[in-house]
Amino acid sequence: MKPGKVLLDKHQYKKVLILGKGPSLTREAFDAAVQGRTVVGINQVAASFPVDIAFFIDIEPMLEIADSLIASTCKVVLPWHPNRRTWRKSRSEPLQQSLLELASEDGPLSVFERQQRLYYFHTRAPAFGGELNVFPPNLVSLSSLLQLLAEAGASDITTLGVDGGRGYSSAIGTSPLGTQLHNGYDKQFPILRKIALSKGLRMERANETPLNIYVGCEPPQELPARVLEHSILRHTSMPVRVHRLNELIEPGHDAGGRTAFSLQRFMIPTLNRHEGVAVYLDSDMLVYHDVAELLALRDPQVAITSAEAPPASGRAPQCSVMVIDCARAAWDFDRIVDLSKSTYESAMFDLSFEPSKRAGLPYQWNSLERFEEGTRLLHFTDMDRQPWISAVNPLAPIWFDALFAAMADRQISFDAIVQDVKRGWVRPGLLWQTEHGERNPLALPRAERLKDELYTPPHTVARFSKHNTPMVRASLAVAKRALHWVRGQRNA
Repeated sequence: MKPGKVLLDKHQYKKVLILGKGPSLTREAFDAAVQGRTVVGINQVAASFPVDIAFFIDIEPMLEIADSLIASTCKVVLPWHPNRRTWRKSRSEPLQQSLLELASEDGPLSVFERQQRLYYFHTRAPAFGGELNVFPPNLVSLSSLLQLLAEAGASDITTLGVDGGRGYSSAIGTSPLGTQLHNGYDKQFPILRKIALSKGLRMERANETPLNIYVGCEPPQELPARVLEHSILRHTSMPVRVHRLNELIEPGHDAGGRTAFSLQRFMIPTLNRHEGVAVYLDSDMLVYHDVAELLALRDPQVAITSAEAPPASGRAPQCSVMVIDCARAAWDFDRIVDLSKSTYESAMFDLSFEPSKRAGLPYQWNSLERFEEGTRLLHFTDMDRQPWISAVNPLAPIWFDALFAAMADRQISFDAIVQDVKRGWVRPGLLWQTEHGERNPLALPRAERLKDELYTPPHTVARFSKHNTPMVRASLAVAKRALHWVRGQRNA
């Protein structure tokens, strides 16, 4: 009997297709998704579809399809103490007997053990200790399976038949035991999404087309862009793919503007092959709600749906959050670049080249420097006071909460922040804050605050020098402080 963490050791593919019992599991969908993937079937699915691995938490589904499993060559995975359903339909409890004891008796488990295809894992830390093969379930058995696959080396998970609701696939040849979840499987998705994030798994449903989200970005904005990406993935209920535009646009292509990435957004319809709907976001944002709401709120009669301006803000609506109908947005990027050189404000903020547009998203989807109840998206628009380059932004603790969450989920490493500090892309104080878990940049020790005071952000350095070195950054910071002092004296 082998531990589950070596489950994929001899498999060619570390990309995994997980088959659940939901209605989306069909023969056609399976044939389209199976190529190049190791197939894992949950419960009775292994009796109706060819799988490499059959996974169970409860022993009853395994016994129900035991003949099919014996006739196959798939690996069989169960907890060290498999669950057995109690008289309460909604509850299972671990058996007193261990899997080893059960496999010593006559029955299907003994067959799997003799054939060296029985694998185990623990759903709780064993009393005898010293065991790392622990993957506790949370609401659904798939929660344990995801943890196990991550430990076994999987990197890319596609699911099919992992659906909400209470329905079952018509392609399953057996009659599955009823669901143990009174309200169906809708509650599983936030749990599974959190596990996938924390384990570094890319996870999407085979039968859904991911929403492409394009982020305006240049290398110095890589850290805030990655924090933004994590905030999107943390809240989404649908598959999404987040793309940093600077990684998609060919080097040398003129996509400049007032910021280095201002005009990148107008490449999106081309990048999306003029098909479907896509979303554009700036890199200096955080998302606090499900991006699926953007699709529900967009106006399907126009090419561009953007956000309203916050009430009483005195600010015009921006196009820093856009839901784009890529089939309708027949943009000529080179023409837009030429137009922006003569009428930048009109092209950039009014989208004068696109007549089919509406500011139809509520302002909470582009909340400019304000965080309140109902905020969907927080936008750090003050370029000189963004939390990663300035210690004085009053909303900095909120951004650091998001950074620490991304680091806890292993989406951002401390070493990556070290490199960004060395490049001058973020202020030095981030190192101390991340090392000590300090969300308030004003709480730094004086020596660390002095380092921040001698820092100049990349967009300011670029105005005066082609060399972003520590000496240049410090000289510009001192010059700026001196200029402020002179102005203060004049106004005194």
